[in-house]
Amino acid sequence: MKSVFILLCCLTGLKIHAQDTLIAEVIDTTLNEDGQIIFLWNETNGNETYFDYDRNGKLLRTTLTTEKNGTQYDIITEYNSNRTVTREIYLYIINKKFYGKSQLDMIKEFDENGQIKSISHFHETKGSQTMVNYYPNGQVDSQADYMDGRLMNIQNFDDEGHSLPIGSFKDGNGELVFYKQGIQMSICRYKKGKLIKRSCRCD
Repeated sequence: MKSVFILLCCLTGLKIHAQDTLIAEVIDTTLNEDGQIIFLWNETNGNETYFDYDRNGKLLRTTLTTEKNGTQYDIITEYNSNRTVTREIYLYIINKKFYGKSQLDMIKEFDENGQIKSISHFHETKGSQTMVNYYPNGQVDSQADYMDGRLMNIQNFDDEGHSLPIGSFKDGNGELVFYKQGIQMSICRYKKGKLIKRSCRCD
């Protein structure tokens, strides 16, 4: 359906109706020297969407501008060569009077099959971030809290949702047990949220 829609929207100003209701209007398009669409801007139900393509006409990303509870959001979706979603970036606009002044809200990362790999939440406190990693079955692998890029706290889980021991690590300090797919790999020491060099060992 999406490819058909793109073919229909080669002309700026084209309006698409369903049962006498306007559902989409093409605001602008940009073509390369071969006539391939490399940029398209449309409006659907009051929401604007920008489509970016490579020189061969493959979709690279879309940017949806929408509003939720009075706050304007930009949702950037990136795609691989198979048009599978690889990343979603959520931004909210702090001040509409200054376009582009935005705050990062959330980033979702996906694997090559479109399965969720991780979600990063960016909090109002500057530099504060929570990152959740997932197993292929959808269970939470780990949940980590960062401050200015420093690891402060973490929880690890097996693929059935059971909590795994992390060692003495707390508030950015101590020994932390590292896992891969629920299997213990190493133990490393941290100080003030940073890994101490050459402190890791395999137990």
